[in-house]
Amino acid sequence: MWPAYGRFVWDSGLPQSEELLRPIASNSLLIGIIATSAVVLITGIKSSFKVVRSNVVESLSSDEFISVRRAKWRRVIRAIIAVLLILGLTAGYFGISSQPRITDARKLGDYMTIYMGTGIGVCIIFALVGTQIIHLITRLLGCLSFGNSWFMAAREASARPDLTSALVVPIVMMSASTGIMNLWIDKLMLVLNAQAGTAAAVNAPPQQMVILFGGPVLSASVCASSVVCATINQRTEDNAILLVSGSVQSDIYKKITVESVIYFIISCVCGYGIALINEVAINAALKAGPVPVSEFQMPGANPAYIVFAAVALSFVLLVAIAYSGLRKNPVAVISGGR
Repeated sequence: MWPAYGRFVWDSGLPQSEELLRPIASNSLLIGIIATSAVVLITGIKSSFKVVRSNVVESLSSDEFISVRRAKWRRVIRAIIAVLLILGLTAGYFGISSQPRITDARKLGDYMTIYMGTGIGVCIIFALVGTQIIHLITRLLGCLSFGNSWFMAAREASARPDLTSALVVPIVMMSASTGIMNLWIDKLMLVLNAQAGTAAAVNAPPQQMVILFGGPVLSASVCASSVVCATINQRTEDNAILLVSGSVQSDIYKKITVESVIYFIISCVCGYGIALINEVAINAALKAGPVPVSEFQMPGANPAYIVFAAVALSFVLLVAIAYSGLRKNPVAVISGGR
């Protein structure tokens, strides 16, 4: 894979390096595999297991309360790790700001790769504390009053934080990484033009742009659809309870629409928030140190496109689940007869 990827980057218009044409070092390959596996484990697998096992009625059982106590200790450990990472990342920003000015184009291009490094650091921190942030945003959205559909959708999203996080976190990671990548490329070209006097530009061929942005869209869509499909029975029961409680089918479809809007808002807020936090911090560090010509830049619309694609697929699946469930007897569904 590395030779093909090296040629891909070489032809993208980014600053070229002879290292791209050489075999990848074994230690770099090992570090990459370990880092990728760790991020995947942190962001999705555990939440997915909890989503599959979760149930509204069973959540009131004594065994569930015991698991809540254990989860409290896990949250404390994750919070401690997150604080340590924040302190380390902050120290890194201060270390960048203390560096002397760089004028050589080659050295400057190499040095600017720290932008992606700090961006990954912010993403990892969000992976550790993202559930709490998502739950807070969901609660805030629930305080808004936009009718019964909004109330039901917001309550369902906040009542199942594990499900909401498992659905939203992968989408946030894909959108944030895309936003950080776009900002890094824009800042790299700006800095090289302003400080090193070069006039380089990034003009990737169409097939490369498809890979760059199609990969995050596909990954986010697959993760979101997997979480939705894992909760088919639970959502069918929820819809049946609403029908028995007096709701009509149109209310359920309205709730699904509003629920998708809520997921879109949460994903955009978190994704753009990660990109902006890194942009503000790294821009201040670069401006105070090696790159005084650095300027603050806003992320473009590409992260929102990724979020929209993933949430749209989730919406289609939710509608299909609702349509299938509404054709069944709601009393039989609630009593356990599928």
